[in-house]
Amino acid sequence: MNDNLSKQLLTLVKQVAQEEKFETGDLEEKYHHYYIPSLKNGHRCVDGRAVLEVYKGGESTGYKNENNLGDQFPGGTFGIIGALRMVVKLNENKTREVVKKVCDQNNIRMGDHIDDGHGQIKTKEELEQRVRGCGNQDAAGDGKIPMYADLVDENTIKDRFSWLRANNGAVPVLTGEHEEKLAAVNLEAGKTFNTSKAVSKGKSIFNADLVTAHELGGYIFDELTEIQHQGPVEKQVFQKAFVKEVVRDYMQTLVALGGGKKMYIHHGSQI
Repeated sequence: MNDNLSKQLLTLVKQVAQEEKFETGDLEEKYHHYYIPSLKNGHRCVDGRAVLEVYKGGESTGYKNENNLGDQFPGGTFGIIGALRMVVKLNENKTREVVKKVCDQNNIRMGDHIDDGHGQIKTKEELEQRVRGCGNQDAAGDGKIPMYADLVDENTIKDRFSWLRANNGAVPVLTGEHEEKLAAVNLEAGKTFNTSKAVSKGKSIFNADLVTAHELGGYIFDELTEIQHQGPVEKQVFQKAFVKEVVRDYMQTLVALGGGKKMYIHHGSQI
């Protein structure tokens, strides 16, 4: 990624942080080596918990679980859907259609997660029906994320998970307690956070990958018939607005879940 884009993304983070009354700071070096190449094998939420089988050393419920290492956004693919709805004001079904097409065209698998109710849900059948456990989507459905208050409700969230499963999305089961040390945004291109490894070392964090969000914004702009004939300046404006809504969703989610109001920046090697 070029220095100019990195600086633009950093500026966007700081703008939203000011609007949402968050502090910002640089991520400590001890977390840097947990950033590894994204495998694009399933969008992940910003959640810092481990996948069930990994956490429990291979124990299986029979549920098709995956330790995927796709890019992270609040609510995984649903955060992309939410940000797009904020920027272009499309309805839910049209937005899903656009996002799915963009992901299919670029060989990106969609995804989010559920959890095992802190160890209380143990059967394959219960897990296959579960739609709770993603703090971002739970909070949105419960009306606790202000930007989505008039856009989604509990039924929207249930339908989203049904849609995601029907379209081969990754829906792993996370487990354990939230022990994230902090929340970070990643400005390093092609990288995401190796959550399971970090959990095993006691260094779990919340993370969102903003370079990929910016890239997805570009793909989405090109796909939308309402705006696709506009030029490169308009595309850049759209991408910036889109990333800002992803960041806003992240910060409002942290507040809804009772987290701190400081966002750390992982710059990587580009600046």
